[in-house]
Amino acid sequence: MKVRLLIFVMRKNNLYIFLSVLYLILIQQQIWCMDWSKLSDSTDFYIKIQDYHTAKNWAEKALIEAEKEFGKSDSNYIATLEKLYTINFNLDDYDNALSNSKQDSMLTSMTFHEKSIRFAKALYRLGNAYAAVKKYNDAELILLKSLNLRKEVINGDDSLLAYCMSKTAEFLDDINKTSEAEKLNREALDMRLRLFGDNHPDVADSYVNEAYYLKKEGKYDDAEPYYKEALRIYRKINHPDLSLCLTNLAVLYESMGRYQEAEKLYKEALDIRRKTFKSFHPALAASINNMARIYRITGKYQQAESLFKEALDMYSKLVKGDHPVLAQLLTNIGELYSSLGRFPDAEPYYLKSLEMNRRLYKYDNPALANSLNNVASFYLNIGHYDDAEPLFKEALEMNRRLYKVVHYALATTIVNLALCYQNEGKFSEAEPLYNEALNMARKLYPKDNPDLVYFITNTASFYKLRGNYKKSEILYREALDMTRRIYKEDNPDLALSINNMALFYDDTGNPDKAEPLYLESYDMMKRLYKGDHPHIESFFIKFLGFG
Repeated sequence: MKVRLLIFVMRKNNLYIFLSVLYLILIQQQIWCMDWSKLSDSTDFYIKIQDYHTAKNWAEKALIEAEKEFGKSDSNYIATLEKLYTINFNLDDYDNALSNSKQDSMLTSMTFHEKSIRFAKALYRLGNAYAAVKKYNDAELILLKSLNLRKEVINGDDSLLAYCMSKTAEFLDDINKTSEAEKLNREALDMRLRLFGDNHPDVADSYVNEAYYLKKEGKYDDAEPYYKEALRIYRKINHPDLSLCLTNLAVLYESMGRYQEAEKLYKEALDIRRKTFKSFHPALAASINNMARIYRITGKYQQAESLFKEALDMYSKLVKGDHPVLAQLLTNIGELYSSLGRFPDAEPYYLKSLEMNRRLYKYDNPALANSLNNVASFYLNIGHYDDAEPLFKEALEMNRRLYKVVHYALATTIVNLALCYQNEGKFSEAEPLYNEALNMARKLYPKDNPDLVYFITNTASFYKLRGNYKKSEILYREALDMTRRIYKEDNPDLALSINNMALFYDDTGNPDKAEPLYLESYDMMKRLYKGDHPHIESFFIKFLGFG
């Protein structure tokens, strides 16, 4: 009886398999019998619900059918090719997206008038595809060609033209052409003001971008009114990006050393997000982290520690396992403890962050290189040069592979390894690295910039140590003059630059030149930090030591 039952089940299962295969064959035949229109509609449906893998299957069939029904020089074939490009782009299959867009732009130029919006759109897609595969020179040429063609065809103000200007500006900034990006964004801003007036979200977006580009160029005073205008619009229309705009302005004030104003804005942004998100949320965790950071900067270490740990706990519940933000929060706590001189407490946080980044990124990645640099810098600060050097070398080798052109992260890693060699007494190995980093920074920042000041100052310190006082003085003076031009008001970076100049004169036997600079920097730090703060104490000790 048992044997008969088993045979029956097996036969029944075979029947199920046969019927399933038959069903799939019939469905497949039905698919191949569908015309282009139905296949295209199915493609659109799956794109709409963002099921790009299924959409790709339908789009490939639609493309074959479009060629049969219409030929390649038909608008339906080209439209299907555009959809396939979109699908591949969203699947991060950039090589196939580039292939699609090359064919798309070629057919569009042949089928439609070259001086048409349709061809401009095809060029825009091609430019984005080149950017995705990191062929930036090709991308730049094609995106600018697309934009200029739009301008020629439209010959006037247009919201989509302004959008394309804004997106092209973002690309230019990504390839370190921030000055050109700012000019193009200004053009988009002016157009949007003419189109929409001064209370429209698109205008606010252009204000934010303008402020960002100016800040990146070190023009903090010029950036401030644009952030304020964006904030005014967001408040008026109760825009969902209000908290983000508050944060952007707070970051600017933080860079300018206006910590009280920054703290107030960070707090407002945090209050909005606590009301908006009743439970764990990445945006809320980010605001908590920002608040913690400003507390750390202003010496409110107890509040900073509490908030950093709240953000870490929140993210630990939000995500399971390793996550880039978790790794960054671990680093933040490590930096806090390091600031307090609690080095044994700081080290495990730095190491946990690095271990997490190594698990997250199996290949070269900017976040992993930065994590290596952070841990190496920690060891450098506590004098563990044997631990710091190999990590700096690994970070530098990775950044050299990542960045084939001049880049801030690469320049920073170069100067950090130089500093490590300097502390180890390897001066002949340090000097060429200092000069390489400074030359790279001068290419990155052809105008006044706080980051350029950093590289100039480090090189000046090296030459002072080596006894090349003439070269050192020239560099210290250049850094101070630049910093005075950047900051029109009190700023910790300005106070530090003044103090560096004072130390140079003090160490080289020029007390008359050193004294007024010591006093100026100390008074500035007292104005900047209300109440007790370690920075004030360190400047006061230097001032007393001079006296």
